[in-house]
Amino acid sequence: PVAMPEAPPALVDVLRGSSKDACIERGHVRAWKFVTFGQRELAKSSGRWYYELLVRKSDYPQVGWADRRFEIDPSLCDDGVGDDEFSWGVDGVRGAKWHNGLENYDLEWPRPVVVGCALDLDSTPRTIQFSVDGRWPETPEFQDITFEGGVYPAASGILVAEFRFHASTCTHAPPDGSFQHLLGQSSG
Repeated sequence: PVAMPEAPPALVDVLRGSSKDACIERGHVRAWKFVTFGQRELAKSSGRWYYELLVRKSDYPQVGWADRRFEIDPSLCDDGVGDDEFSWGVDGVRGAKWHNGLENYDLEWPRPVVVGCALDLDSTPRTIQFSVDGRWPETPEFQDITFEGGVYPAASGILVAEFRFHASTCTHAPPDGSFQHLLGQSSG
């Protein structure tokens, strides 16, 4: 008998919602209901970090970062990235930025869109900023962030997307050369 090749490991997991409502192949994700994807193993507590999310289709996207206190919930859950004090996200469809509630976010995303996600844990204040197809804002969307146990990539409300953690898979550059890609130089 011929052995079937092993499926490549998933780069993200379902953090909220049922894994039955999503399909993950490496960094490519599909969802049929509102779920939150993320990768806790990539949590960082210092440094300057960057990843991209190519959003092909979404209903209510909330793209960004979460800390270790972000609650994992395998049941159907409408709370996503930024709906609590343990995560930060932006939504260019509804024009909102999220952190323990909703604030205005002035950028409207085209479809599809590449959202760049930059986390600066070395500066004072600590900041999070987001690019839209490689264009960075003048000021970070979130300043003076506080966290526990490390911050990791997370996104909610995505129907079809690709997480890009390697430099070789990213389309755009981080805000400057001091930022590192979450998984460095590698294919995949």
